[in-house]
Amino acid sequence: MKVNLFPHFRILLFILAMGFGGTDKVLADSSKTIEPGRQLEFAELYYDAGDFFRAITEFERFLFFFPDHPKADYARYKTGQAYFQNREYEKALETFNSMVKKDPESGLAFSAYFDLSDCYFMLKDDFNALSVLDQAAKRSKDPEYQDKARYRAGWLLVETRQWNEARLFFDRIRDNNRTRYRVTDLLAGLSEVKNIPQKNPSIAGALSVIPGGGYLYCERKKDALVAFLLNGGLIWAAAEAFHNESPALGTVIALVEAGFYAGNIYGGISSAHKYNDRKTVDFIDTLRKSTRISLQGGIESPSVAILYEKSF
Repeated sequence: MKVNLFPHFRILLFILAMGFGGTDKVLADSSKTIEPGRQLEFAELYYDAGDFFRAITEFERFLFFFPDHPKADYARYKTGQAYFQNREYEKALETFNSMVKKDPESGLAFSAYFDLSDCYFMLKDDFNALSVLDQAAKRSKDPEYQDKARYRAGWLLVETRQWNEARLFFDRIRDNNRTRYRVTDLLAGLSEVKNIPQKNPSIAGALSVIPGGGYLYCERKKDALVAFLLNGGLIWAAAEAFHNESPALGTVIALVEAGFYAGNIYGGISSAHKYNDRKTVDFIDTLRKSTRISLQGGIESPSVAILYEKSF
C-alpha cells in the first residue's frame, strides 16, 4: 500500500518556514504574532492532507484571533467541511446552519445549503435533507443555482427510492440546462423502475413451509440446501426418538427443530427483502454510472459518496 507523504512534507516545511522565516511566527510566546494569511494556509494544508482533526483546530484558531477578517466566513465554511469529513455530522450541521442564518443571501451560504443537505442525509433525516435543497432553490435568484439544487434534490430522491418525486424535480430543470444535466436520459432510466426484479416476501414465507423453499425462491441455492438438510435431519431425528419410545429426547429435538424451522421461515422472508434491496441498489448504481454528472460550486463534494442502506 502506497502512502502519499507529500502533503505531510509540505506541512513540515511550512512549520519550519514559520519558525525561522520571518517576524510573524505561530508560537505560544505572547511577544509573537499570528499572521492571518499564513494561519489560514496552515489550516488548509492539514485539510488537504486529510488530517481533518488538526484542520479543525487550525481553522478555529484563525477564527478566534481574526473573527472579523474578510476570510472569516470562508474559514468557518471550511471548518464545517472538515467536521463533515471527520464524520462529526452534528457539529458540521451546526456550523453550516450558523452561516445560513447569519447571511442567507451570501455565496458561501448558498454553498452551505448543499453541505447542510449532505449532513441531514448522513444523519438519516431525508425530509430535512430535501427541504434544505428546496429552500435553497426558492431563495436563490440565480437560475443556474436553482437548476443545480433541483438536480441534487432529484438525486437525493433517487437515492431514497422516491422515484415519482425524483422525476418531478428533474423535470423542473429549465430547457436550456436539460442537455447538460442529461434530463432525458434520467427520465428514461427512471421509467425502467418497474422492471427492477423483485421477490414477494409473502410468497417466500409461504414457500418456506417446505424448509429451504423461500431461499430457493430468492435464488440462494446453497442456503436452501442447508435449510432443507438441517430441518429435515432434525425432523427425522425427532421422529426416530418418539418411534424408539424416547419422548424426552424427542421433545428436546422437536423444540430445537421448532426454532430452526421458524428461523427458516423468517430467513426466507428476509431473503426476499434483501433480494429486492440488492436489485434496487444495482439499478441506482447503473443509473448513476450512465447518467450522473459531476458538478462544481459546492453542490457535490468529490470526497463524499452518498449511499442509502436498508437493513433487514
